[in-house]
Amino acid sequence: MLIDTHAHLDFPEFDTDRQPLLAQMRQAGIGGAIIPAADPACWPRVREVARQTGCHYALGVHPWWVTPEHCAHHLQQLAEMLSEQKDDPRLVAIGETGLDSLKGPTLDVQLASLRGHIELAIQYDLPLILHCVKAQRPLLELLAQYPGCRGVIHGFGGSLETARQFAGLGFLIGIGAAVLNTNMKKLRHCVANMEIASLLPETDSPAMAPKGISRNTPLIMLQVVEEIARLRQVDVVQLKEQLFRNVTQLFDV
Repeated sequence: MLIDTHAHLDFPEFDTDRQPLLAQMRQAGIGGAIIPAADPACWPRVREVARQTGCHYALGVHPWWVTPEHCAHHLQQLAEMLSEQKDDPRLVAIGETGLDSLKGPTLDVQLASLRGHIELAIQYDLPLILHCVKAQRPLLELLAQYPGCRGVIHGFGGSLETARQFAGLGFLIGIGAAVLNTNMKKLRHCVANMEIASLLPETDSPAMAPKGISRNTPLIMLQVVEEIARLRQVDVVQLKEQLFRNVTQLFDV
């Protein structure tokens, strides 16, 4: 069985066929997904969609939605929500949070938000779901200040060396449909050589669709896992079993 560790199933792109899609996923051997949140306004919907679909969810503020004037307030809201929902077995992570040097506020504002997320993750003993775009160095430097925190670097597209640096700090590497792009040479080399216990499957649905696909869904994960198996030259059934163990160990699902 597989679990998509990053699928925004709460997005309106799935409003017309969410339940049929879940049925297709189960038929294909995909037992569910982890639904990360983007900002406080969507937290109730994320929780409700997780309940309706039998999936799990995360709560956090994506770096694109961080603002200087609301950063502290959003972190306080997150602390209160985590306190209220701490016994909800469907709440399995904090995120999506992280750093993005191409979009959103300045990195110092994003870093302030991320620090708050990390401290809450440690307090509630939850893994982090981290977005990282062109900000690997500051993210590595920050995570090194918090030994014991753990999580996943979602939508990874970097080198084997960088992946191993994150793994050394307790973070797994989220591999999505980008691995299907033969031009992603660094990523594909990383996937072929990274320790298998450090890899997680994901899709980032409905975004990050592979070439020729108009809407990404968790069903694409079948192609992702098959490509990982091909690059590593391993049996796909055994790979699925290992990836499932990785997911359950990190997120306790």
